[in-house]
Amino acid sequence: MRGLPLRLAQIGLAAVLAVLFSTSVRAAENPPAAPQSNPPRLTERDYLIEELDLAEQLLQIEQTRFDQGRSPSEKVLGARRSVLSLKRQLAAYDERTKRPTPEQEIERKRRVEEDQRKAEARKREADAEAERIQALKQELLSVLAGIARKDADAQVRQTAVISIGRLQLEASIEPLRGIALRDSDNNVRQAALQNIIGFRNGASTAALLGLYDQLSDVNLKLAVLAGLQEHQKITNGSGLSLTASVVPAAAVPKLIEVAHESPSRELRQAALMRLTEMPGEKTSAHLVAIYDASSDNEFKQQIVNYLGNRPDGTAMRKLTAIAQGDPDPRARQMAVDRIGRAPLDSNLPRMLPPGMRFPQPPPPAPPPPPRR
Repeated sequence: MRGLPLRLAQIGLAAVLAVLFSTSVRAAENPPAAPQSNPPRLTERDYLIEELDLAEQLLQIEQTRFDQGRSPSEKVLGARRSVLSLKRQLAAYDERTKRPTPEQEIERKRRVEEDQRKAEARKREADAEAERIQALKQELLSVLAGIARKDADAQVRQTAVISIGRLQLEASIEPLRGIALRDSDNNVRQAALQNIIGFRNGASTAALLGLYDQLSDVNLKLAVLAGLQEHQKITNGSGLSLTASVVPAAAVPKLIEVAHESPSRELRQAALMRLTEMPGEKTSAHLVAIYDASSDNEFKQQIVNYLGNRPDGTAMRKLTAIAQGDPDPRARQMAVDRIGRAPLDSNLPRMLPPGMRFPQPPPPAPPPPPRR
């Protein structure tokens, strides 16, 4: 009896071991399932291929039914059209999304580099050619300038001056200035002057301003005043870039001086006309000062006309002063006329002198009484 509990304990332990063994065997035979991964994401191309496969199956079915006489030809044609449409879409997708192979990318880079080398070589050739032409022009300028200065025949000298102008070298301005100043023939001098004017840049403006005081011929001086223009880039209202000829600011002091002091009315008028081409109230102030300093009534009447074309307060105030108190009746009449032609817009009250108002137009006549 004393060995019975020990025997029961051994039996229980054996039972537990048997259960554990059977559980481990089952676990080994049925391992736990691996965690499921997300299915791959389908692309537009995958859907197109699947749709194309279905369309081809439908085409086979319709073709078989047509061969058996159980389907009209229209259904076969419709199914074939669907297949072709999907093939076209697939080809367009592949063309749109295709990427070059490594070999193709290497070839593309090689071609880009080759094109760059060729472009640089062409630029070097063009620069070398431009330098060669420039050097040749400089040599021709030296030869032609010598002929224009020294040949005994005026027509030969004039032709040489014209040929110098065709070279379009800014370096020619200085020899042309000397010819315009010293040649004994007026036509040669005029040709040299016109070539300088043709540059229309800062160098030509400086040369013309220097020439004006050295010239004695009125016609040449008039040509100088008319040629005081420079090319400038401007942008119009549409945003387009244009090249316009404008009076340079460097010329304004000389134009004011000539308009003030020249004994020749013709030169004063030419300088005045150039000044009026410049916009802004500052220019109007210059015109007013010239008017006040002049004793030439006809010249002052021209200034009145110019002031009438300038829509700013300085011009309008001067016109009203002339209209109210200038000793010249013709100037007063012109000022009144120009005031009457002034634009009646929202800017006009700011342009008028304090306290001055334009008369309001009379009210319209009342309508006639109705007939009875």
